[in-house]
Parts: sequence; C-alpha cells; structure tokens
Amino acid sequence: MDGSLVTEEIRILPFYHGLLPREDISDLLRREGQFLLRISETKEDEGEKTLVISFRRALDPTINRQSIEDKVKSGRSGSGKRSTRRTITSGTKKVDREKEKMEADKRLIKHAIVHLVNNRYTIDQKESFETLLKLIEYHSRRDAVINERGKQISCRLEYPVIRQSWEYEHSDIQLEKKLGNGEFGEVWKGKIRRRQDGKWVNGAIKLSKGENAASKKKRKEVMLEIRMMRDLKHPNVVHAYGVAVLQNPIYILIELVSGGDLQKFLKNKGRNQKSKEKRLLVFHAACGIEYIHANGIIHRDLAARNCLYDGRRLRISDFGLSVKGPTYEIPSGGNQRLPIRWLSPEVLTEGKFSFESDVWAFGCLVCEIYANGEAPYDGKTNSEVKEILLDNGKPGLAVGMWKKLATFLNDGIFLPERDRASMRGVVDFLSLAIDIPRPDELHSDDETRTIASIAATTTTTTTSTAPSEAGTINSSGHALLIPLNLG
Repeated sequence: MDGSLVTEEIRILPFYHGLLPREDISDLLRREGQFLLRISETKEDEGEKTLVISFRRALDPTINRQSIEDKVKSGRSGSGKRSTRRTITSGTKKVDREKEKMEADKRLIKHAIVHLVNNRYTIDQKESFETLLKLIEYHSRRDAVINERGKQISCRLEYPVIRQSWEYEHSDIQLEKKLGNGEFGEVWKGKIRRRQDGKWVNGAIKLSKGENAASKKKRKEVMLEIRMMRDLKHPNVVHAYGVAVLQNPIYILIELVSGGDLQKFLKNKGRNQKSKEKRLLVFHAACGIEYIHANGIIHRDLAARNCLYDGRRLRISDFGLSVKGPTYEIPSGGNQRLPIRWLSPEVLTEGKFSFESDVWAFGCLVCEIYANGEAPYDGKTNSEVKEILLDNGKPGLAVGMWKKLATFLNDGIFLPERDRASMRGVVDFLSLAIDIPRPDELHSDDETRTIASIAATTTTTTTSTAPSEAGTINSSGHALLIPLNLG
C-alpha cells in the first residue's frame, strides 16, 4: 500500500504519526497492547512507502518478564547534589539502561503492514474491513496473527498512542524568509505555534529535500540529532521544538537565535568585549556542556562555530556528531573527517571519544573566546597540530586571558584523560571564581544571568600575559578538518 493512498480520513487520526521513523517508536510504545499508525519507507532507492501499524506485543512466556523490567528500571539516580565522579557514573548508568531497553524493544515492538485488498483493509490476510477504524476496533478484542520472517506473531491493538507534544502539524508552521541551504535542505526563518500553549514563536525551520537514498540518509541523521536534542531543556543549550512529519517535506523545528554563531560574533566584536563578558561566555558554555553530559551525551564537536549567541546568552548547538556516552570508539577502518584542532590526544591515539574528550574541546573553545574567534594552534598546519598532540602538547593561550582561568586550563583541563576535571568540576570552579550561581540555583524567571547584566555591575580585573598564537583563520569548517584513519 503506497503512502500516497493515505486518505484524509486516516491522516486526521490522532494516532497517525506520518513519516515518523522506526527509531522513534520505542519511546512511544512502552506498554503491551499500545500501537500507532505510520508510514514506513521500505525501499530507499525506489521511494516505496507502506502504511504500517507499529505495536508492542505481549512478552514471550519463555522470557523472564521481571528480569527484563528490572534491567530497564534499575539504577535510577536520586535527586540532590552529587559529586563530580557520581555525575559521570550517573551518565554511564543511564546509557546502560538505554541499551537494555533497546534490546527489549527489539524483541517486543513489531510492525504489521496494512494491505488494501479489493478496497478493504487487512493485516493478516484473513479478516478484512471497509475502514481502518473498523479493523482496529476488531483487533482490539481479537488477536491478529501476522507473519514475520516465517515466525507467527500475535497482534492485539488495545491502546492507541496519540501524537506527542513534539510532533507538529504543518499548519503549525509559517515560513517567512529563506535563510539558506544545508545538506538536509532549505533553512527558513518562520513562526511555530507551540503545542503546549498555542503561542506563535520565532523559529528556525529546516525543510527536507529529495527522495533519493542520499537525501533519506541525511534525513535519518537529522532525525537522530533532533531525537537527542528534544529532551534537552537548559538555558545554555539550543532548544528543539520538534518535527512535522505527517507529510512531505519534513520540517525540523528549532529555536531561532538571532545573533548567529559565536565564532562570527567573536571575529567581528570580540575585541570590544569587556573581560567579564568573556568570562560569562565561558561560564555559559560550561553550564551547557555539563548539562549535556548529565544527560549521558558526548557532543564530539564543541567549538565556537557550534555555539549560538544573541548578545545575551550562549547556547550549545549542532548535535550532528553527538552520541550517547560514556564513550564512543571510532569504528575500526573508519575514515572520518574530524576537527583536529579541538581533539584531545586520546582521540588521535585510541580513536576514543568520551566526556573527558569534550572537556578538552571545551578548553579549546575557551581559547577561541579569548583569541576573538581564532582557532587553536593558529598558524600551524593540521599535520603540525597532530604532531603537537602526539607529543603531549596543547593549545597556546591568548594574551590577555584571565589569569585564574589560564592556570585552570593548564592545571585542570589540558592534562592526560584520567587527570582532567569533569564539567561538573569546571562549572564549580567558574561559579566560585566569577561569583555567579549555577543556572539550577537561579529563580525560574531568571534562568541564567545575561552577559550584559553581569558586565554592567563589574569591573575588569588583572589579566595574564600568556603567550599568544593568535592569527586569522579560514572560517570554513572543512578547512579545520583532518581525515582520521584508524584502519
């Protein structure tokens, strides 16, 4: 059944989720008997679409229900203050629980193809119905038996799962001005009608392009990125509103930050910033990264070009390379283009990313802030940078960097992996040194103190005379990448 045959009667069903990919289904189908309706793209190159009912089936009686549920539910961390090491451990346990959950979901979540035979709907080739609703109503009381790779699977449709708060209708979006083009498709400025309160807000809207295999691969990557972002709610992390996938083109909906990326701001206006303003940029970045790590995510691409700044607040953005931690190893034989100037030594020698490698990259981001957008190791080739890292070297610090911060970078961040501070420790240091509370200690109506408000109440303090490696760089991200072949 081709997706073009989805009628308006089907499309308006609250449990119809359009082109929502299979990877999103497991978070929605958590209870035996839950189901939803969606379009599945079965053949990437040919663009063939099929209407399917995704459902969570009963546990196989030979599987120990308690052991699976215990693995999924165990290890929940408590609330309250935690030490640095416990923060990292909590992230690790969270990832382990998610892996256990994925294994259980693979066994229990199945997909029944909806066939249209002689204008009647069926999922088992036995019972057929005039309408899809009649089919669902019938199989809410009687099991269907579907065939999956020669195995008989029992299917009962008891609890429809309606569209979530992050699943938008296309009517909730108004395109206003095209901002440019990306690998995923066009990028527009527009209005988004928030699901929770109906309020129209400014947003950045990415439109998918094309139906070929390459476009679908990129769309899958972007959907993975938005899946990682949508549960992140922090003043120093860019907010993802959600997706609109009921029809083509698919829309990706994120917060619009008017000022653009931090690197461009620093190059244009960084020299005019007061010392306290730069410190607050560093603090905002640290708070955002700490929050990301607490959610078990390794960013893998921290740099000024991947931060957004509107003159008031910095936000961590661009989760295209992000993965669930606590570690990620580059596949053997892989040849990936990586941002060499922000990499920690162990990424080069072992091909391993971790929370600690993000901490090193944060240190490089600090160097960018104080060098007004110039890349670490400026004036050196990528090959020279690689040699420096393999020889246990580190980036040079810009002239004028705050002395306390310069000391902390050398003594707490640009160190071997096992000796590096955690982001929790970084934020604790900055909070005390700058005398500003962490975002979670501020009032709800003042999520994070802005750069301007802090700078207006403070004066510049003594700076260090750290040697500079400043210079001008090509702002193109590709100019800063180097292939890494671990084969």
